[in-house]
Amino acid sequence: MREIFRTLVLLAAIGVSLGILPEICEADAPEFLVPKNAQWKYYAEKANPPKNWNTAAFDDTPWKTGKAGFGYGDCDDQTVLRNMQGRFTSVHIRRTFDLAKDDKVDALFLYLNFDDGFVAYLNGTRVATSFVNQHGTGALRVGSHEAGGYESFEIKDAARILKTGKNVLAIEGHNANVESSDFSLDPFLVDRKLDDEDVLISVDDYLADLDEFEKRLLDQSSYLTRRGFDFEPELEQLRERINKDTKLQHFASGLQKLVMKIGDCHAAVIFRKPDIERVFMPFRPADTEVGLVALRINATEPLVRECPYIESIDGLPTEKWMEAAAKYVPRGSPQFMRQRSLSWLGLVNVLRDDLHLPKSETVMIGLRSIDGKKRVQHRQRVTQQGFEVAKVRLKVTRKLDGNIGYIRIPAMENRLVEPIVGHIKEFRDTEGLIFDVRGNSGGTYAILRGIYGFFIPDHARPYVTNIAAYRLSSRFPSNHIAYRPTYRANWDGWNDVERDAIAKAAKGFKPEWIPPVGKFSQWHYMVLSRERSGRRGGRLWRVIGRGSPKDYFYYDKPIVVLCNAESFSATDGFLSAFADLPQVTLVGEPSGGGSGATRRFCLSNTQVLVALSSMASFRANGKTFDGNGIEVDVAIKPTLVTAAAAPATKRTLRMSAPMTLPTASSP
Repeated sequence: MREIFRTLVLLAAIGVSLGILPEICEADAPEFLVPKNAQWKYYAEKANPPKNWNTAAFDDTPWKTGKAGFGYGDCDDQTVLRNMQGRFTSVHIRRTFDLAKDDKVDALFLYLNFDDGFVAYLNGTRVATSFVNQHGTGALRVGSHEAGGYESFEIKDAARILKTGKNVLAIEGHNANVESSDFSLDPFLVDRKLDDEDVLISVDDYLADLDEFEKRLLDQSSYLTRRGFDFEPELEQLRERINKDTKLQHFASGLQKLVMKIGDCHAAVIFRKPDIERVFMPFRPADTEVGLVALRINATEPLVRECPYIESIDGLPTEKWMEAAAKYVPRGSPQFMRQRSLSWLGLVNVLRDDLHLPKSETVMIGLRSIDGKKRVQHRQRVTQQGFEVAKVRLKVTRKLDGNIGYIRIPAMENRLVEPIVGHIKEFRDTEGLIFDVRGNSGGTYAILRGIYGFFIPDHARPYVTNIAAYRLSSRFPSNHIAYRPTYRANWDGWNDVERDAIAKAAKGFKPEWIPPVGKFSQWHYMVLSRERSGRRGGRLWRVIGRGSPKDYFYYDKPIVVLCNAESFSATDGFLSAFADLPQVTLVGEPSGGGSGATRRFCLSNTQVLVALSSMASFRANGKTFDGNGIEVDVAIKPTLVTAAAAPATKRTLRMSAPMTLPTASSP
């Protein structure tokens, strides 16, 4: 009996090594007749190709060769069609494959990630199409379709169409119109329908993407060494965990947790999230001076009126949940991490995985009263409605009692410069101004530069508000942070007074972290002044109406700027500049803290998108924006208070701020 067993084992081993026992070792393995990311012949020209372009007999030797997918350079594009946008709407691709005489194929499945439409041919026979219709005149009508992942199309007559020897899969991809801002065509062909999208990504794909990620990180990340984070051991752990059961969600999640530890507050890892993430906490959290409040999803009142404050979720203290959420957030300032962690708190099942808690259709929320004397356990069903962090309701720009101007700045956008300048002129004779930048997540520096001249004396010297340097990478063009605008000290656009101000700032500049020598550009400077306001480079921006910089006047009355942890990026820069003005008082919470020039790259196989800052940015006092934020003069957090005109049981979020403005110091 032992001899028979040994013989069977030996035969099995020989069969596996020779590939003659596929029913044992590869029964479930699909046959990729045209694999993912394959090389294709392609024709991208305004004129149509010859009529027989989709047949096996066609000679495609003159055509270009490119790797799928094809497009304008988005995350899903390996071959960038630089001459297509604005000129023509269709691209033709073809790929040959061979079948042996004894190959038996009953059906084929074409997988495509596409934008906007396509028509596919097998040996010249039309076998699949989507979002493309042909009229009787022969004209094509193409619909609008976003590329959101691979979609499958069954080729039922494959056995009749295929032939022994050379076969060709040919696809024409179509854009809805010539002005379309995107195009994608990314196909592969397999002999059966795939049960799980993750089957499309192999172990080798994951490992190759980790190698690519490491190279990009070392070449492009500006803040890689700022916190002293040793990423290599964690990257090696990610490699060791890759196996045939690895899912895209877990791969991207591990990558994100690694990226977050760098401390780059503009960093992100983006991927197409699975359905599990469509399950959310059944409340809106609000961060107050007393603690986290659980509000109803569609109302401003608490889940339990007598006990509004969250103590636990599913039996674990709330802070444990916040710690789990913080792993998906960049290691920035404490206020930034807490604010961003609140957003991740909504992904209940993702955090349950990390906290080793069982999934459930309900969640148990432990709540307490403000004095802690009363506690309740409130069970509620999870929801697919979405998740939102509750915020203080902000008012529109207007004049307040006491002749005080209130100007709301919801975003740092160029289009808002002229309206805000108009409000400043309207409030010229007020007793004080309040600028409200709470919840303003940033944008451009146009507003700061457009209004700064109103708040400095007529003969004030130029002020250096930002000092930065960028990574020296072959992927980055030189001076690519000039858009801010930020320039080298030897830039020929500076005048003599500005050069003198830069020299003095450089002499006193002592950065709290020194970027690695040889890997960064020279220091670049952002200068604010009456003369520089309204300018981009050497040209005057029309941001203060039709006049000139002489339209500025000096507003020397007291100014309060309201801010919070959601004030971020360009808003950090705004606050940093205003904090140094003598008539300004910052009230609220310290800002989030972030200043970067975001650059993205896409990992080739998983199409995971990674965003990193290419710039290391500092305040003039040497502090990085990232990890610090801008300090406030008067610290106030939102408070859950009884609305004055509402029943005593109804509550709302309110942040009290001193309506008596501080006395301005002499400039």
